[in-house]
Amino acid sequence: MWNVIGQNLALNYLKASFAANRLSHAYLLVGPPQIGKMTLALNLAQAVNCTSENQTKPCNSCSQCNRTLEDNHTDLEIIKSYDPSRNGTTHRIGIDQIRELQHKLNLKPFEGAFRVTIFEDAERMTEEASNALLKTLEEPPSQSLLILLSSQEAQLLPTIRSRCIKLKLNPMPVKKIIDHLRENYSIKEDTAQLIGLLSKGCLGWAIDASSNPLILEQRSIQIEKMLNLMDSGLEYRFRESDNLVSSLYNNRKEALQILREWLGVWRDIILIKNDSVDLITNTDYIDILKAKSMKYSSEQILNTINRIQKSIDCLDNNVNPRLAIETIMIMMPRNMN
Repeated sequence: MWNVIGQNLALNYLKASFAANRLSHAYLLVGPPQIGKMTLALNLAQAVNCTSENQTKPCNSCSQCNRTLEDNHTDLEIIKSYDPSRNGTTHRIGIDQIRELQHKLNLKPFEGAFRVTIFEDAERMTEEASNALLKTLEEPPSQSLLILLSSQEAQLLPTIRSRCIKLKLNPMPVKKIIDHLRENYSIKEDTAQLIGLLSKGCLGWAIDASSNPLILEQRSIQIEKMLNLMDSGLEYRFRESDNLVSSLYNNRKEALQILREWLGVWRDIILIKNDSVDLITNTDYIDILKAKSMKYSSEQILNTINRIQKSIDCLDNNVNPRLAIETIMIMMPRNMN
């Protein structure tokens, strides 16, 4: 049983390949964060090692399927660009990790039919690591399956992309996400509507937000912080810049999420400015955002949007985080009214 929801094109392709016994040695799953890439990768890892005698695989009930889903399978390795034991501290995927992987892939599977390796945030590989992995992709060991996950496909080497079967996971329609939340989670209708809009079509994020109230609470904190920054002087802004830079070094993903929340606020303001209120996502702040939209020119708003987006891109490319964030603080217009 495949657990991915709303990704029929990718899922049907894999099902057909599996049924015809024509699986590739390497797949590249691309799409925004929390779109379902890891869920699909784990499902594929289950399927290739499933021991069920039924034709439908994965069965989600045999020992191989269960331990794969629990990340407790001896022939499954998930290579991450962060350390869960250190509050999510991020790093690049380095050459030593790839060399260790290559050694393991040259060994026969211990208990399953395939050794499966999943690269979370594959774009976080160093150049050395990428070139080393390329050799493995060019001459893949038998009984091995590599699955690369990426939300920023362009940062991967073209040669790596060309040696993988690419499957793109697309955002789901917001209505389908809202319907899924209302049918499967005990949340109020207005909360389901808000989460659906904020999810940007990423079901994984919507499910997490429905299950963990802290996600919406943190999002509100960041919106309030941005609203305060609009009315503040440079001293306060640089103090907040220091806090964010510190957060970035401790938890890169969290810091990037903060910038994305800020970006969402300014995007909503420009939508309101252009009489497109029905397209905003932060609907619970609509009155405040309407007031803010009257304080700035369209040029000021668009310049701020571009600056925050450039800072996100810079951080994703490991540019100096302090410079990127301080530039936002300097360039952001001040609402002195």
